[in-house]
Amino acid sequence: MADDMDLFGEMTPEEIEAEKKRKEAKEAAKKAEPVGQSQIVYDIKPWGEDTNLEEMEAAVRAITREGLEWKGSERKDVAYGIKKLTIICNVLDSVDTESVQEEIEGLEDYVQSVDIVSFNKL
Repeated sequence: MADDMDLFGEMTPEEIEAEKKRKEAKEAAKKAEPVGQSQIVYDIKPWGEDTNLEEMEAAVRAITREGLEWKGSERKDVAYGIKKLTIICNVLDSVDTESVQEEIEGLEDYVQSVDIVSFNKL
């Protein structure tokens, strides 16, 4: 009877193996969870008509994050010969979209303002 009682709380090999399997199953469940994805369309307005939109787009596309992927873009007329850049990006839900927008706004040589046109869950 004294052999059945474990006074020091040590785990048996069977308990160690069972604990290991529980941890592996828990990690596999975390990895299997689908990560959400969204598509954002930004309108980026330049400072003026003399702003080079190709350089502005290159600077925007140079912004990189894990889970951020730039897609298509288009230049649209605003007024008085000024064009704006409309650009699409796909982001994982883990990406902080506010910091992406702030980084675009930080391109002060090119960007006057940034607006989110649409934000759709994929």
